[in-house]
Amino acid sequence: MPYTDYLEKRKTVGDKLNIAPRLLNVGSECTEPFWYNLAHSHAACELLYVTEGSESALICGQRYEVNAGDMIIFNAGNVHQEWGDQKHMRKCIVCTFDQFQLSGLPENHLIDKTTNPIIRPTVDKDMLVMCFQALLRESIRDNLYGFSLSHLLLQEIIIITLRNTNKTRKATKNYNYECETVKKYIDEHYREQIRLEDIAQQIYVSKSHLSHLFRTQIGEAPIRYLIRKRMEEAKRLLVETNDTIQQIAESIGYDSPVYFCQIFSKEEGIAPSQYRRKHRISL
Repeated sequence: MPYTDYLEKRKTVGDKLNIAPRLLNVGSECTEPFWYNLAHSHAACELLYVTEGSESALICGQRYEVNAGDMIIFNAGNVHQEWGDQKHMRKCIVCTFDQFQLSGLPENHLIDKTTNPIIRPTVDKDMLVMCFQALLRESIRDNLYGFSLSHLLLQEIIIITLRNTNKTRKATKNYNYECETVKKYIDEHYREQIRLEDIAQQIYVSKSHLSHLFRTQIGEAPIRYLIRKRMEEAKRLLVETNDTIQQIAESIGYDSPVYFCQIFSKEEGIAPSQYRRKHRISL
């Protein structure tokens, strides 16, 4: 039987990935219902593979729903926060690593900002699961050459992750870019009297399409995001300044202080004047 070198056709420069990341931490995590963490970021890249349960994650201002079998990519410097549901535990495997750089990306970044950080693996999924399990096993046991094997397993996880992200990057690029544009517009203009029509014009779509797009990606309607942004600024001004209620209302885009008070009370469950007294006393 003639010998065939099946690898020969793959020996091209374009198919090589020369990275040697430094593995920092590997661990498993089990969280109870109602768990949450505060918004934070890492200097390293973090991969989180959910083995059981579900969670919600806010990554760079965008909300995502994560279920068992999903993987989350937290690039270095990405501000994120996670929380669980009211009924179920969540179990996951987590690893952090640094000292690597992919072509065209900042240091310690696995994906660009247009790529969905929630990966639902379809390419080599079984292999990915086995790699995470083996990585955790090697980290727990004191095996000969375990440290070296752990780094090889990490490289395999990264490669499989890139195979899955490259498959979906083109499909999610415009979608994420549009939402990012709208979110940035609201962040910059929330002090003005802007309407949904004004926001929709920024990405040349209809109001209904904008609402669906934004709600699917961010987790809430654009007007809800605008109100929440305004209320956060109002709370800051109430505590940190002596501005009148009318001045605060006008500074965040409301002509009527009465309407502002109604919105504030509905959102926060307390009147602006009461919020000011309560939080200034507690400082």
